[in-house]
Amino acid sequence: MSDRPIILLNNEIGSPSYRQISDQFLEKIQNGELKPGDKIPTERDLAQNLKIARGTVKRAYEELIRKGVLQSEQGRGTFVCSSAPEMPLVNRKEKAVYTLRRALDDLTFLKFSLREIRTLVELELLSREKAEEEPLLIAAVDCNPEALQIYERQLHLLPNVRIVKFLLPELSDDAGAESRLSPFVLILTTLTHFHELSGRFPGLSKKLLQVAVAPSQETIIRLAKLSPTRETGIFCESNQFAALVKYHLESLHLLPEHIHVLSVSDKEGLAAKLPALSALIIPSYYAFAPDKTLQPSLQAFTEKGGNIISFDYVIDRGSLLHVEERLARLLTESD
Repeated sequence: MSDRPIILLNNEIGSPSYRQISDQFLEKIQNGELKPGDKIPTERDLAQNLKIARGTVKRAYEELIRKGVLQSEQGRGTFVCSSAPEMPLVNRKEKAVYTLRRALDDLTFLKFSLREIRTLVELELLSREKAEEEPLLIAAVDCNPEALQIYERQLHLLPNVRIVKFLLPELSDDAGAESRLSPFVLILTTLTHFHELSGRFPGLSKKLLQVAVAPSQETIIRLAKLSPTRETGIFCESNQFAALVKYHLESLHLLPEHIHVLSVSDKEGLAAKLPALSALIIPSYYAFAPDKTLQPSLQAFTEKGGNIISFDYVIDRGSLLHVEERLARLLTESD
């Protein structure tokens, strides 16, 4: 065993350096990387290695010595206690705190705010308490099937919830639409359709929740590479989705001079038109699970230099948090 176990500090996670040091030593003892009797680096050596103040390392070591993880021997150095690994972490509460801190550090590193983390934890706890109960029903309403996919994709991890998608035109033509929507605890839609739905179904207004949606940053970056003078296609299930893509291209001043709308149902038309295109914009779910009958045409298109752009529409972070918080309240109220 090397007397210099690797300790890595991460300044982005918000956890104090001394705690990261002590937690990592604890983990190395638990997983057997450090064994009873192993010598660890001196305070000075570790401080120099990590480019931090010696006092920070000293504080971490003192905490581990206090817990009985390490022992310091005058003139010899600092060692893992001979009774480890059975000693310190047999305390269930210490294990829990250590595990929780590491999880919080990981989530902070992934750029989750404390408010988001709190909501995620609360939802997970509530879902476990209500594991035997029927899931809460959430309706997602939009004017095109492509946009509806984002609700299913982004909300499917919400605990104890079932998402049901509704196309707005179908509800508009249905005299019994209000009764179809009444069993749902939340009805999600965009600002574009929120006022239409609240006006038509005033009895459901308290259940309606508007969410902000927009192309992902990655989509915008990909669209920015489009050539304005080259032929571009939009592959879609609905004309509404094609209009949505055009709207965003125009708002970003990226609308090509020649753009063609190609229907999913017209596979022969797509195969015939592809050779003339330089880029093809497709719904994001086609990028992950493309129609097998189209794969040969799309593969040939990319092999000849064609650019396939996945148009990924996402619920923004604030709206997603709002949905999660509403859901947490509903789960709590159902007790």
